[in-house]
Amino acid sequence: MKNKILIGEMAKLHNISTQTLRYYDKIGLFKPRHVDEDNGYRYYDIEQCGNLDSILFLKNLGMHLEEIENYFKNRNLSSIKDVLKNQQERLEEEIKILKERSTAIDNKVNALEFYTNSKNLNVPILKEIDERYMVYINFKKGGTIELEYGIKALSNLVMDDLSLFKGSITCIIDKSNLHKKNYDYWKAVALVFNKDFVCNNKSKLKTITQDNFATIVFRGGINSGEKYYKKLLDYIYINNLKINGDGLIMTISDISYSSYEGDYIYEIQIPVIKP
Repeated sequence: MKNKILIGEMAKLHNISTQTLRYYDKIGLFKPRHVDEDNGYRYYDIEQCGNLDSILFLKNLGMHLEEIENYFKNRNLSSIKDVLKNQQERLEEEIKILKERSTAIDNKVNALEFYTNSKNLNVPILKEIDERYMVYINFKKGGTIELEYGIKALSNLVMDDLSLFKGSITCIIDKSNLHKKNYDYWKAVALVFNKDFVCNNKSKLKTITQDNFATIVFRGGINSGEKYYKKLLDYIYINNLKINGDGLIMTISDISYSSYEGDYIYEIQIPVIKP
């Protein structure tokens, strides 16, 4: 009995639960080596500690139990090198994804801090905006339902589960409607991304070139933006600016971030040429 360990002792020795050991036994990954014929007690051999250490090490590296089980079927120095190299590649890819998510969070926090500053609200300004990317879907009939379906379709197009967080949901106003001062005639819904956006399906992205934009930021629901839209158009005409493309109504904050409509923030951007 000297070299035999009960399940509770083995669990305590490795700082895991007895339920974990029973599960490993059930799936055939790590089974007790001895069974007492008199009382039916199952014992681990002390030499099995090394195997359990190996299992827990690989599991802590992020390997699935099925992968660990396959490795134990033919365990040698060559196979452990292959296993570790494969897991290293997987971890490097996960690190890349985590860095992208961290950058997305940083960008979102910075945007919310900037746009919630009262000095930036309700005031038309002219600013140069760097090159960006967007993916869009044209409306057929319009309306809230088509808008929501369009947003989901855009997310699928770029093949990124966090695309709605990384980008800005944007409604596009046709240039001709800008001249007519029509606000609620949106020709398309888009996702607009910063130029550092990494996409799994980049062929679907269109480039918004670096340009001057007349912009205005407002709070409230998107349908309350008409008066700010007209205020921005007046600013364009008063300053002899020439509209140079379709307008964008970009979502900074909406129901995804707050339950209060007063927290919703939008920015209208219209590309212009200086006189």
